[in-house]
Formats: sequence, C-alpha cells, structure tokens
Amino acid sequence: MKRLTGYVLALFFLISCVCTTTAYADVTTLNKKATPPEIVAEAGVVIEASSGTVLYNKNMDEKMYPASITKILTTLLALENSSLTEQVTYSHYSVFSLEPGAANVAMDEGEIISMKDTLNAVMLASANECANAAGEHVAKKTDAYSKKIAKLSSSGKTYDESEVAISVFADMMNQRAKQAGAKNSHFKNPNGLFDKDHYTTCYDMAMIMREAIKNEAFLKLESNYSYTIGKTNKMSEERPFTNRHAMMNPYKPEYDETIIAGKTGYVDQSGNTLVTVSKHEDMTLISVVMKTDTYNVYSDTKAILDYGFNNYEAVNVSNEENRFSLAGDDFFTSIGTIFTDDKPLLEVDDTKSVVLPKGVSFDKLKSEISLDKRLLDNEDAIAIIKYYYGKQQVGYTTLNVSKQDNTDGFNFGPSKPVDKETAKSSNKKIRVDLRIVLAAVIAIVIIFLLVKYERKLRLQGNSRRKIRKERYGRRGYRRTSSRRRKRPDTYNVHHRHRHKR
Repeated sequence: MKRLTGYVLALFFLISCVCTTTAYADVTTLNKKATPPEIVAEAGVVIEASSGTVLYNKNMDEKMYPASITKILTTLLALENSSLTEQVTYSHYSVFSLEPGAANVAMDEGEIISMKDTLNAVMLASANECANAAGEHVAKKTDAYSKKIAKLSSSGKTYDESEVAISVFADMMNQRAKQAGAKNSHFKNPNGLFDKDHYTTCYDMAMIMREAIKNEAFLKLESNYSYTIGKTNKMSEERPFTNRHAMMNPYKPEYDETIIAGKTGYVDQSGNTLVTVSKHEDMTLISVVMKTDTYNVYSDTKAILDYGFNNYEAVNVSNEENRFSLAGDDFFTSIGTIFTDDKPLLEVDDTKSVVLPKGVSFDKLKSEISLDKRLLDNEDAIAIIKYYYGKQQVGYTTLNVSKQDNTDGFNFGPSKPVDKETAKSSNKKIRVDLRIVLAAVIAIVIIFLLVKYERKLRLQGNSRRKIRKERYGRRGYRRTSSRRRKRPDTYNVHHRHRHKR
C-alpha cells in the first residue's frame, strides 16, 4: 500500500512538472533576462502600439474563437465608412437573428437611431443587434452589395437583403483585417457570435486594435464610461448602459486609470476574451488574452501589462540616431547652410520610437535602410530605417526632407543679421522651384548611398585579393605537387647571366 501511494505521488509530481514546463515553454519574450508572468489564458500577447513590437507572446498565432472582441473591427469599419449622424434602421434580421442569451439593448424591428447611438451600444454594452445593424448599414452603401443583389435578382433565386449585406460586410472585415496586419483570421459576422469559420488570433486582434486606436472617433467612443440612447420612434423610454470592461469602470475593483480602450468577449466556445489598451507615460501597450475564465481574464491582463511596462521602454529615435542623420555630416551640413540657415536638408522623423528592454542602449540595435516607396508613410520621406534587436524588429523611422520655414523661397543671407542694413539684405530671397530642390536632394542622397556602396564593394575586392595572394603566392600561381612550378622567363635570364660570370 505504501509502495502504491509512493508511485501515485511520484506520478502526480511528474505530471505537474511536465505541465508547468510546457506552459512556461509556450511563452516567448523580447527581453530574455526578465521572467515573464504565467497566465491562465491559453493564449496572450502584448505589443507596443507605435511600433507593433511583440513584447510577450503565449500562443499568439493560435487560431481561436474571438466572441465579441470582433466588434472592434466592426466599429472601425463603420467609423471609416459612415458618419456618426447617419440614421440606422434596424431590420428584422438584425434584431431576431440573435441566439438566446446574446447581449443586446432591446432594439426593435423598424427602430431608427443614429450611428453614434449604435456604435456606443456596440462597444460599451456589446449589443449584438446593434453590431448587425451597423454592418448592414455600411454594406448596403457599397457597390459590392449592389452588384450582388443584381446578380441574385437576375438569377431568379430568393434571397434576404440583410443576409446579403452581412455577407458583403464580412468580406470588408476580412480585407480590412489584412490591411491592419492580421495573418490568420477569418470573420463571418459583425458581432462575433459563434461560427466555426469565424476565428482569429491574439496577434491579429492586437494589430486590429492598433489600427483602431489611430482613429480619433474610436478613442472618443471608448472614453465613455456610460451612455444613454434617448427616445426613439419605437421606444418612449431612455436606455442607459455602462462599459462592460471592468478595468474601464471606476466603480469596479479592477479599475485602472491607464486603460484608454478595450473590449470584452464571451461565448461558450471561446471562453472569456479581452482586448485592452493601456497608456503610461510615453508608451502605449495593447494586450489580448483568449480562452480564459471570468476569474482570471482581468488578472491575466494586468499581469502581462505590468510585465510590459516594468521591463520595456520607448526610445525616441531622433534623440539617439546619428548613423543615418545627415545633420552630422560635414558635406550635407555645408549644403544645408546654403539654403536653410544651418538646417540640414534631411532629418530623422522626430515622432518615431523604438521599444527596448530597460537597460539596453540604442547603439545595440542593428539598422537597415530601404528606399522602397511602398513602405513610406510620409510624403516628405525618402527612405525608411528599420531597427532590430536580435532578429526582432523593434521599430522604424523615416529619413525626411526638412520642412522649410519659408515656403516661397530660400534665404541666402546669414541667420543672425548684425545691423539693420545687414538685416535688410538678409531678407532678400531668391525664388527657387521646390520640385527642383527636392529632386536635387534625392539625387544627392542616392549618390551618397551609391558612393558608400561602391566603397564597400572596393573593400570587399581588396579583401578577396588579399586572400587570393595568401592562397596562391606573391607571383599569382598555385603551387602543386603533381606538376613542377613554371618559372617566369626572368628566372632563366638571370640564371644564364650567373653562369657567364
């Protein structure tokens, strides 16, 4: 009996060790020295918002059911394709296609409210019929919807206009998700209610939220703790509701004042899901946890957000970068003074940051410069510089043409006049075509890069010649054992002269 008990205890110990090791092995982080938190959620991620850098990853690419965090994408599309003042009419499908127990604000068929009312109900109360109505409204304004209806009408098939609209909106969702950086998602409806073909990942949802918080109207919606839908054509009473995200509710113990946006989700098949955006000082983090439970969804979120803020920091690139900035180059600075009163022609974007483990200096990063215009997000940019910590990209910046204070010409006089006469002369401007100057700047940069590249090739060539000289000898031929070395004619001449003496 004692032996059996010992075996059982040993088995339990082995299982617990294996489970613990597996759970920990699933987690990868940018900072290898900091111990990451263990969470109950089957998947989780933390990214830095400005750069998209992944700081914490537990099964972030595992496909899972999202539930109502889907509504982040629905709201973003509605904001991008309609105004908040547009009137939304609720169809029979929007109201009555919901499964029992689905969250709602008791909208009625034929009821009309504004898009602003609709989207507040979507994001704060997680109202599923409102998500349906928003998707229908947006889709019915598209050419894709009109073409699909025309095709169905000509075929003689029966169809429901609302179902067609939802199908078109789902296509819009999938396209927009890819634009946001999603890689493993497929959406079938605007509300997130269960469908076996409706899935996403933690990483994809973080990237979608990253795109959403760039929209000021989205952030304004999320800033509301509570909202009230007034009287409508169908309802004589007001409908108040509050935000379901406990970390955004000042009356909940989970409240965190750094949280600026978020969305809850739950269906039986998905478990609890949660997307949260937290801003602290100069850094904004986005966390996503999926497949967890009611008791741990917020503790998991807090744990990984705290890990991010405690172990990483955002560093402004323009304050640190000196390898690509032409401000420090004597040649480009001298050109800059001709046109721009000591201001360089090119400068690093001062709005971009990289995220680094605390204690790691900027000069530890590797950089890569590209002139690919498709990667540029600024009309003044002529090149993009990507930064890597190890193999992971941790941010980027752009090399921009400096903006001039005077748009109608360039000042060729000194920047600080000594007297009135000098001041008058210094204010005289010469008209210069900005397009010509810009073309000249781009040409100079390209020449600069080509010279550096040619120098690199020359150094590589010298290195190859050195290796060849060491391998084949000073005279340039290989010594072999199978054939006697051929001697130059000069050897024979010297040999004959030696005998004549």
